[in-house]
This record gives sequence, structure tokens and C-alpha cells, in this order.
Amino acid sequence: MPDAPPGYAPEYVEGIWLMLQQEAPCDPVFGTGETHPVLEFVEETFSYVNLDWREYVAEDPRYLCSTEVPLSSKLIPPRPSDASGGSQGSRFGTSS
Repeated sequence: MPDAPPGYAPEYVEGIWLMLQQEAPCDPVFGTGETHPVLEFVEETFSYVNLDWREYVAEDPRYLCSTEVPLSSKLIPPRPSDASGGSQGSRFGTSS
């Protein structure tokens, strides 16, 4: 994971403000433009306290989508073509 925080707060606040200025409700995605699997987050988080996540996390297949596989398999499902990690531009007419 990068050393920098995953987002820059002033940009998120600006995005929220812009969202509230719209005449019609919308469903925006705020993000960094990067996607990361949950497994990466879990491994990184547990590594900070020197623990093996497999000893503490219980997987329940009832909560997996048809495109997902159990974390313990170490297989990462293909990224759907419509998946969005957010973008640095915006449909509100701003750009970074």
C-alpha cells in the first residue's frame, strides 16, 4: 500500500459540496482511481499488528458474489469491465 493516505480530504469535501449543488439527486463515486482487493486490505491491516489474518477471519460463502472466491484461495476474481475505482475527474465538470 502507498505511504500516502488513500484520499485527499479537501478534494472529497469539494466533491460532496459539488454533489449537493446539483438540481437532481445523483449517485457519485468518490475515489482515487485505484482498486484494491479486500484481501490486500486484510493482509496489510493484520501485518501492522504481526498477526496472521487466517487465524481470526471466518469466511462465509453465503456472502460471496458469484464472481468472488474465498480469500483463503488467494485467487482474485477478474475485475468487471464496469468496475470503478473512482476517477480523478468528475462528471460535475471539475478536474484535478
